[in-house]
Amino acid sequence: MSNTISIISLLVAFGSLWFTYQQWKKIRAKIVMVSDYEVAHDILPAWYTKRIMSDDWLFGLLSVSGDILVINKIIGLSDNGDWIDVQLALESELNVKIKNNSCIFAVSDDRREASVRVKAIATAFELQTS
Repeated sequence: MSNTISIISLLVAFGSLWFTYQQWKKIRAKIVMVSDYEVAHDILPAWYTKRIMSDDWLFGLLSVSGDILVINKIIGLSDNGDWIDVQLALESELNVKIKNNSCIFAVSDDRREASVRVKAIATAFELQTS
């Protein structure tokens, strides 16, 4: 009888351990968005990380496909450095003509946020001067 109870207790313990491990893997895999530019610069140490997170300006993110995302700022950066959340600019905010590239803007003032895969960015640059 005591052997049966011991075996059942052992199975319950292993089941509990397995379940805890599965939950730990899920929690570890979750992505956290960082909005503090000092912390973000440690994750993605490109010049534009701190600059574009701290200023509200017109910047261009040239994608590897050749499109330019016209943005006002980076809102957040995933803690694994794979994604950035940006605030897209409106087409009316851009006062220069960009040749040979298609530009991506926000569709309206209340629809400005977008997530961009960092690997899809070929270069970042300013689109206006002060």
